[in-house]
Amino acid sequence: MEILFYILLVLGIVAIMDSLAYIIAENRYKKNPESEKSYRFELLDVVFRHKYAKTIYIVAGVILIAAAFVIRINF
Repeated sequence: MEILFYILLVLGIVAIMDSLAYIIAENRYKKNPESEKSYRFELLDVVFRHKYAKTIYIVAGVILIAAAFVIRINF
């Protein structure tokens, strides 16, 4: 169960950090439209361009982290 805890924890953190990285980069490129967009931002833009994608990723990350701690506490 220890490995499952770490897998869920890492997946939750990655989901939240990807959406936050996109939000920060999006704000940066809105303020500086002449700057060249990074490859990482373009990849994230494909996923997060949809209306509720950022919200879904953040909620899924929180659920994964909560599930990891429930597994950790119960087993």
